[in-house]
Amino acid sequence: KSKCDLWITDPPYADAINYHELSEFFLAWDKKIIEKTFPKWYCDSKRVLAVKGTGNEFRESMVDIYSNLAKHMTENGIQIIMFTHQDVKVWKELAFILWSSRLQVTAAWNIATETESGGLKDGNYVKGTVILVLRKQTSNETVYLDELYPEIEEEVKGQIDFMRELDDKDDPNFNDADYLLAAYAASIKVLTSYKMKYEKEEEIEALINEAKKIAYNYLIPVDFDNYLWINLKPVERFYLKGLEFEMNNTCKLAGYQEL
Repeated sequence: KSKCDLWITDPPYADAINYHELSEFFLAWDKKIIEKTFPKWYCDSKRVLAVKGTGNEFRESMVDIYSNLAKHMTENGIQIIMFTHQDVKVWKELAFILWSSRLQVTAAWNIATETESGGLKDGNYVKGTVILVLRKQTSNETVYLDELYPEIEEEVKGQIDFMRELDDKDDPNFNDADYLLAAYAASIKVLTSYKMKYEKEEEIEALINEAKKIAYNYLIPVDFDNYLWINLKPVERFYLKGLEFEMNNTCKLAGYQEL
């Protein structure tokens, strides 16, 4: 019932992870410790309240939740969302949910959260989590969708540049998959900054796909000519990125599949 300055959530990604089942798995070990340490906390997974499924049911539940959180934010309050997913359609859902909840992404950060798994995982999986900072959407400014493309391009390039500046050149934390996540987050930052009504969901998906395309065009091998890269055929890019993988000792089949 009370308002808070800060809400932190790690939402479900459609039906990708069954959090209600995982919580019961951990409670099998943690319940007694939690009850002893924090007597006033509840120790139940609340499975019946879990947001499950995909499509309209999932979206409407999430809009209800984030709209409620928005109502319980102070005027200068913020929300933090931790999000990691490589599917454009899921990012489209997130964009629609946040916009419908009258929330605006004001900042996005990629944090390296995954360590090497010692053989438990294999592939070009993301090593980072996108941290989205949200504030209440108060803008009355409207814009045509086609006017957003230059702004999205600038935001995507800025996000990738920032990550590259932070990254360890000798032992990189991020790979191409992480840069693509940054592109998705950058597009949502632009999409939620305006008061507008999207007539079709495909329009949102198209904008996020455009951000993905911008990122692929911008992820140029080190010291390679920009103009030449843009004019290369896909198979030529594939070959050169493969050489870059080998130079960085990233010789995994899934890396080439991602390309």
